[in-house]
Amino acid sequence: MTTNGAWNIGTCLEEARNSGLNYGIAVLPYMKEKVTICTGGPNVVFSQTEHPEEAMEFIKWYSSEENSWDGLIAKGIWMPITDQYYTNEEMTKKWLENPSYPAYEESKPVLCDYVRDYAVPTSWYYVNNTTDFNALLGSILGNVWTGKTTAAEAIAENYDALVAAYEGFGA
Repeated sequence: MTTNGAWNIGTCLEEARNSGLNYGIAVLPYMKEKVTICTGGPNVVFSQTEHPEEAMEFIKWYSSEENSWDGLIAKGIWMPITDQYYTNEEMTKKWLENPSYPAYEESKPVLCDYVRDYAVPTSWYYVNNTTDFNALLGSILGNVWTGKTTAAEAIAENYDALVAAYEGFGA
């Protein structure tokens, strides 16, 4: 078993299946609440641009599913971003009933229903300094994963450094 993102369908799993690997996809187990992250590359128009209308028109064109369908969405690298692909069965089938994906009956509950019902945006969309904070947190939790300490102890011992990283003062 491995955990990763939906992009793996297009970056390696389709080819692996074509080479004989019989694989499936599923949601991760959960403790108290079901959740998955929603992430991607945000596209923005800076307020300082001399051409805001043209820039927004480009972003709308670039973001539309139709313009990234063949090379990205249908191949399993990107997921659609508009609700219709998660709520309209005809659109869901357009997306998931293709050779790049596992069978529709397997793909829809994972890539459509679960994402629609339980996705939350990742922290780096709205929290500054998440790169530094997450790098520090990952190194601190190393001893937790190996059983040398508890998560509570690791956080308590490194609390000041975590706060500094979160506030942008480095670790």
